Amino acid sequence: MSRKSNPVDPLDVGAVLAALEPGPLSLRDLAKALNIPAAGRERFKRQLDDLLVRRQVVQIKGGFFGLGGTPQPRAQNLITGKVVQKQAEYAFIIPEDPGQKDLYVASADLQDALPDDVVEARILPNSTGTRRQAKVLRVVQRAHERLVGTFRRERKLGFLRPAGLPFVREFLIPSEAQQDARDGEQVVAQVTAWPEGYVAGRAKIIEILGDADQPGVDVTVIVRKHGLAESFSEEAQEQARGLAREPGAEEVAGRLDLRGLPIVTIDGEDARDFDDAVSCEDRPGGGWRLGVHIADVSYYLRENTPLDLEARERGTSVYLPDRVLHMLPEPLSTGVCSLVPGRDRLTVSAFMDIEPDGRVEHTEFFRSVIHSAG
Repeated sequence: MSRKSNPVDPLDVGAVLAALEPGPLSLRDLAKALNIPAAGRERFKRQLDDLLVRRQVVQIKGGFFGLGGTPQPRAQNLITGKVVQKQAEYAFIIPEDPGQKDLYVASADLQDALPDDVVEARILPNSTGTRRQAKVLRVVQRAHERLVGTFRRERKLGFLRPAGLPFVREFLIPSEAQQDARDGEQVVAQVTAWPEGYVAGRAKIIEILGDADQPGVDVTVIVRKHGLAESFSEEAQEQARGLAREPGAEEVAGRLDLRGLPIVTIDGEDARDFDDAVSCEDRPGGGWRLGVHIADVSYYLRENTPLDLEARERGTSVYLPDRVLHMLPEPLSTGVCSLVPGRDRLTVSAFMDIEPDGRVEHTEFFRSVIHSAG
């Protein structure tokens, strides 16, 4: 009985090199480009190994194959950068190399990359100077281990549709990882396996936020999606409580005393804390002396203390429709660092001497203490 012949034709080296000319490919994509049937993949891999030995082909990081003699990413039209989503239909890659321009990526070419992921991508041959286009080859570093989105139940299986990421496939949530979430609820899920090829990613629910129509849930989704901190460490809170006392002689010493100057805050009526105040006086020779007074938060933040580290992590206070996520604990943010009327407050003041025609003639800056009138 004669042996069955192998359906794969002898390897066309020229075709392999031509397929790799635009840039590196994975073994699967290279076989697909050469129309290698599944039954011939093992033989094709052995033939490719022979080209590796002869250095006609090289294997580069991530398991990709490229033309021999040019293994470096730049020579292979590879680029590494961060994904930034703009629309459902496309995103951009901001290269790590500041000398490179941003790359346009169609949603179909994002693979399973998410916004803020660091990826390795291949610059496509049809790119132009005004619109360079790329295709993601692999994710180098994931930006998020947790995802926020809508839970969908289908019989015993559950799925997570990540919020605000219409081009991302749903993640599978096995029955034992659903935490009794109901169909349509907003949830936070921990990724347990990232998507790979045609295999869906997996996740487990760690927090149920509630129905999308429930008041406040939409805001909580935003908070969780962006990883905004809602609480402070006990060390930072303890430090804040220790500092939350009205300024006394020790705090005021060495500051310009402006408590006798008519000063008013300029934050809106619905403001939850007061950061800015102004004063204005007529100058004897004409014009005005304008003072702008800002809460001196730096006085309370010593470098590398728990409060300083927490403030660095946040960077700013975040004002949401139904809540404020303060940069500092409330004893400071709405207390001694808020320029509330009728209280002495430590400030940094800028004075501008303004001519009648509006020209600023002179400026001065001081660490000061004020007493806002309202």
